[in-house]
Amino acid sequence: MAELADKFILVGQRWDLDVLEALDFAEGWEAKLRQDIESRGRLHLPAGSDYFIFPHPCYQDIPDFAIGRAGWDNWMIYQARKQGWLAVDATRSITIVHQQHDYAHLPEGKTHRQLPETDENNRLAGGREITRFSLLDVDHRLVVGKLRGRSWNATTLRRAIETYPLLVWNNYLLTSQITTFFHRVKYKFSYHRNEGDE
Repeated sequence: MAELADKFILVGQRWDLDVLEALDFAEGWEAKLRQDIESRGRLHLPAGSDYFIFPHPCYQDIPDFAIGRAGWDNWMIYQARKQGWLAVDATRSITIVHQQHDYAHLPEGKTHRQLPETDENNRLAGGREITRFSLLDVDHRLVVGKLRGRSWNATTLRRAIETYPLLVWNNYLLTSQITTFFHRVKYKFSYHRNEGDE
């Protein structure tokens, strides 16, 4: 990575897993953990990233986000894309395990998305369209130690169209309008398809 770019970010999906007993770091512990991941783990949605690897010159001016609430991790991906840094999905090269948990430790048992700190994160990030950025919006992947281009499918193509005005022209309103349009089309398609099933 360092040979290819001075500024980059590595991010990736985590594996959610119920770790039911203390880890024993005796010989073979990694293989056992990988077996547990394969049999009981669940790959988290692309909207949540739990790790960020980047060189020191990047992210010198991060807003005062509330870490552990929604929005700040999405801003990290947006910022990399906006600044023209390599934004790399390392999911297939780096395995991260996240202990499954509920939200009983938060006020009233609400999820992190329902708390006022998340609203503040959205404001600090610059708005909802910025905090929609996810691993669907990275432009590279790290696969078996090699850097490859974005994985294209209907969803990543839609996201590329949605985010283009914001990333290239700094036009937040147009991105918002395109996103709203796509969501309405998706809702109508889903509604009519479900209606036909009845």
